Amino acid sequence: MAENRKSADGKISKRELKKQMSRRAAFLFLLFIFAFVALFVRLWDIIQTDGESFRQKVLSQAIQREGDSYIESKRGEIMDRNGIVLAGTRRVYKLIFDAKLIHSLSDADKKNKTLTLLAEHNVRTQAELEKILQEKKEYNYIVLEQEMSYQDFKEIKEAIDSYQVSGLFYEEHNKREYPYPVLAPELIGFVKGDNTGEGGIEEYYNDMLIGETGRKYGILNSKSIAADREVAAVDGYQIMLNIDYSIQKYITDAMNDYLKEHHPKSVTIIVADPRSMEILGLKSYPGFSLDSPYEIEDLERPDDVEMVEKSIVEIITQRKKKILADRTVEFEAEKRRLEEDKKAKEEAAQTAGTPLSAEEKAKLEKALQELEAKRPKLEDVSDGEVIDEQERASIRQNLLLQNRWKNIALTNGYEPGSIFKAITYAIGCEENKIAPDNRYYCSGGLQRANYFINCHKLSGHGYQTAEQGLTNSCNVVFMELGANIGRDLFYEYQRKFGFGSLTGVDLAGETSQRKNIYAKKDLNEVQLATSSFGQGFNVTPIQMITAFSALINGGYLYEPHIVQKVFDTDGNLFEVKDRTLIRQVISEQSSVKIRHALRSVVDEGTGKTAKIAGYEIGGKTATSEKQPRGNGKYTVSFMGFAPVENPEVITLVIVDEPEGAYQDSRIPALIFRNCMEKIMPYLHIFKAEATEAEK
Repeated sequence: MAENRKSADGKISKRELKKQMSRRAAFLFLLFIFAFVALFVRLWDIIQTDGESFRQKVLSQAIQREGDSYIESKRGEIMDRNGIVLAGTRRVYKLIFDAKLIHSLSDADKKNKTLTLLAEHNVRTQAELEKILQEKKEYNYIVLEQEMSYQDFKEIKEAIDSYQVSGLFYEEHNKREYPYPVLAPELIGFVKGDNTGEGGIEEYYNDMLIGETGRKYGILNSKSIAADREVAAVDGYQIMLNIDYSIQKYITDAMNDYLKEHHPKSVTIIVADPRSMEILGLKSYPGFSLDSPYEIEDLERPDDVEMVEKSIVEIITQRKKKILADRTVEFEAEKRRLEEDKKAKEEAAQTAGTPLSAEEKAKLEKALQELEAKRPKLEDVSDGEVIDEQERASIRQNLLLQNRWKNIALTNGYEPGSIFKAITYAIGCEENKIAPDNRYYCSGGLQRANYFINCHKLSGHGYQTAEQGLTNSCNVVFMELGANIGRDLFYEYQRKFGFGSLTGVDLAGETSQRKNIYAKKDLNEVQLATSSFGQGFNVTPIQMITAFSALINGGYLYEPHIVQKVFDTDGNLFEVKDRTLIRQVISEQSSVKIRHALRSVVDEGTGKTAKIAGYEIGGKTATSEKQPRGNGKYTVSFMGFAPVENPEVITLVIVDEPEGAYQDSRIPALIFRNCMEKIMPYLHIFKAEATEAEK
């Protein structure tokens, strides 16, 4: 038997080996059957006990793989007061080419049909498309067009939607459009890449304009069936402005006519209805285009670059101070450690009865002195430690853009100059502070404390009434009147008229200039004198026209507002922006006196350039010498209104640092006249009397 199982050399025979393999195979088969039965039993248990949960999980994972999709809302329109669209939204299409799919098509007709369709609609030529197929045959996402209009895309869309072509698909999105991109950019603002507003109405009313994004997502219904659900997008509200397209066009044209031959630092024009402070037009220079707000040719103007570089220096300095503070903390810790070490050694030596030698004391003191010599200093922190060249360039570009985008009618302060004399005159009328005999003498200047303050007419105006002083724009009359009013009353009225406070205009970026107006305690004899004729403090253009409107409308200070109405997505009236009275600052009687006095300025005084034949116009000129005094730079302005008896329109024109043979208020008065010659007939403000030519 033993011999049969093994061969003569001791090896297992083939027969025996075959039997062993058969037994092993049978064992593995039985093991497999057992595992299969165990798995089946487990699956049956899952189906019976957790089947529903399991199915839910599988379906849920399938839904998650598909993911949610968002439905873009349509941003609301911005319209002028007559319904002319100044900012709108249209649907555009991104056309995508799947070169990999086209290249893999075995049907040549299908491929040619796609290429022919694209060539017929001037997307690409047949040759260009063939080249794309050869060079990018592994790409399945090639953008052929970014923003096709519906009109251009209509037939291509129909072909894709009806599966007439292969290898093409598209994505839809909304594009913000501005039909008049340079008409009022600082007023309208623009939309950034994330669909949020930057500046103007777009930013201030962003929450109303933007709407609500919709959503498509999958759910499991009660029968464990995956289903699509959709939450519709809600389009943004539509906003109607008080701005009038025609008036905005008139002031833009008048400004551009001046800019053809002159290059001032800036120009600002505001037109409003003084009875409600509805802003009818607002324009400033330099500007930008809403079509390309990031691409501005004259972005790096010398004055702007200088200002931005100063801002960058401030940013770097603040960062350096932070590093210095951290290093100082570390330094003080090391200094305390040395001082404590020195003290410990002295105490140990004293306890041991062997005081430190002079040499040992000197060594410890020297260590402290050497450390003190290394005390961190601001100048030791290099620019490179806080900013690299790439970040500096980025900050510089961003600051230059922000500076250009801002609305200088709301943000920039300037010394109002002689236009403010009308405010001082109003205070004098209201508080009975005009001299009893109404006689003032101008010899060319007036001594106040240690300063002799000149009148613009160095030879003097002689004797004048307060009204004549306003007509002649005499500094001396208003220094005397300011002294009669006194510091407390002057400051009180300055605040009542809204200077140093936000007007509340519904535009982004307004500043109050509070820090640039004298506090009552600082309003000494000299500062009261200069403030009385509008120098030594700053106001914004919107503050100035708002306060001046109160002078001529019966004494009522209203909140300026740009928006007139808001409509919901269905076109229903949602909100009306009525005029908002802040306070009454002067009486009707004082307002009448001021209007008549301001008419004399235009008829007989410094505002003659603004006179338009046949119309009753009141106004005030201003020529303000800029800080530092004596630098030869001026801000000139003119504020005018019509008609005198019942003002319906008021216009402020400011020219900062004009150039040319003359740099006085004739420049803004001329721009004012060019604006009002068109605005008044447009608003049906009729002439009070016929001109000689008309007679």
